[in-house]
Amino acid sequence: MKLKLILKKIISNVIVKNLTKTDATELLISLIEKSENAKDRAACIDSLAKLNVKTERIYKILEYSLISDDSPEVKEAAIKGIVNNFNEDSTKNLFEWVLQNDNSIRVLKSVIKSLDSVNKSLSKILEKKILLRYSKIFNVIPEEAKFFWDLDLIMCKKRENDIIGRSLKDLFNASKLFPGIPKNFPLNTYKPYFMTNKGRIYLLNLGGCGLEKIPDSIKLLSNLIYLNLSYNKLGSIPKSIGSLSKLRSLNLAHNRIRSVPNLINSLSRLKYINLSFNFIKPVPKALLKLAKQKFSRRYIWTGVIPIETPVLGLLEILTGYQLSILDKHKVFDINQEFFNAYRINDEGHITGICIYDGELNIPLMSIIPEQVCTLKYLKVLIIPINKIEFIPNCIRNLISPKVTEMRYINR
Repeated sequence: MKLKLILKKIISNVIVKNLTKTDATELLISLIEKSENAKDRAACIDSLAKLNVKTERIYKILEYSLISDDSPEVKEAAIKGIVNNFNEDSTKNLFEWVLQNDNSIRVLKSVIKSLDSVNKSLSKILEKKILLRYSKIFNVIPEEAKFFWDLDLIMCKKRENDIIGRSLKDLFNASKLFPGIPKNFPLNTYKPYFMTNKGRIYLLNLGGCGLEKIPDSIKLLSNLIYLNLSYNKLGSIPKSIGSLSKLRSLNLAHNRIRSVPNLINSLSRLKYINLSFNFIKPVPKALLKLAKQKFSRRYIWTGVIPIETPVLGLLEILTGYQLSILDKHKVFDINQEFFNAYRINDEGHITGICIYDGELNIPLMSIIPEQVCTLKYLKVLIIPINKIEFIPNCIRNLISPKVTEMRYINR
C-alpha cells in the first residue's frame, strides 16, 4: 500500500477511534525512522503534527528532524509541526539557532512565514537574525540587508540554488568590475554589481538578470544614487522606487513597462532616465510632466523655444541619450556610427530631428511619440523604422506613403 494511503488510513482510524493517538504516534514515528525517502519522512511528520500530540517526546522528534535532517522539505514539515503545536516560549531558542546556523533559504523562509501567521512580532525579531547574516555576507548595514534577503528569495528560484547568499554571490562574483561609476549606465552594461560607501549602497546594477519584479525593500536603500534595471522583464515601474529620494540615474530600458506612474515625478534629484524599448504607448501624462520639468531646460539654453523643448526632453527619456544641436547650415550625417541630434531655425523652432545608431542600424527607441506632431516647423525626421513598434497616425500624415516604405522617415 502506498504511503499516502497508509497515512490517510492512520488519521481516519484515529478520527473514528479505531486507533488511539498513542498507537498512531508510534506507527508514524516508526515510519519516520525507517524511511530513507525525504518526501516520505516529510509526509509522516505532517501526519504526526495533525494528531496534535503535544508531548516532550514529539517535540524532540520534530526538533531532531529540523536540526539534523538534510532535507529542506523535512525541515519545513518539522517547522510547521512545531509552530502549530507548541508555544513560542519553548520554540524561540530553537528557531534562533536555526536562523543563525541553517544555510537553506527555503528553511529560513519557512521559519519566518510560519511564525508570521501566529506571532508577527516574534517573526520580525527573528528575521533580524537572517539580516545580520546577509549583512556580513555582502558587507552592508543590516537595514539594507533586507533587500538582499528578498532578492535572494527571488534569485534562488530562478537559479535553483537553496544556499543562503549563494545565488547572489554567484551573480555578483561573475560580474565585471568597472573602475568608478559608469556614465549613465551604457546599454551594454549587463553585468550585475553594486558599490557601497560605509555599508550603504549607492550604486546597484541588476541589468540583464531576467527579473520580473523588484523587492519592495529596495526603498530601504536610502543612499542609492545610480540604479540600472535594464534588460529585465519588469511589467511596471516598482512603486517603491518613488521612495529613493537621492536617486539621480535610473535605467529601465528593454523591459515590458506599459505605463509610467506619477511617482516618477517625486524623484526630485533625477538627472537621467532611460525608458527605451518598453511598451509605453501612448505617452502618459506623468512622462510628459517629467520631460517638461526635468529634461527640457537644457534645450532652452541652446535656443529652442520653450513650448517645443518638452518634445526633445521626451525623446531623451525614450532613447536614453541627450540630443545635440546641429548647425542649421549642416545636414544630418546618417553615415556616422551614432547620430542623435536636432536642428532649429532662426526663431528657435525645431526643423529637424535624427535619432539613429548607425553601427547597429537600429533606432534608439521602439515608439515614436505623437508629441512630435506638434512641431509645426519640422521638415526632416530621420528614424529607422525597423524595430519601431508604434507609429502614431499623426506621424504617418506628415509624410507621403512612398517615403514611409523607406528605411528612414523623411519629409
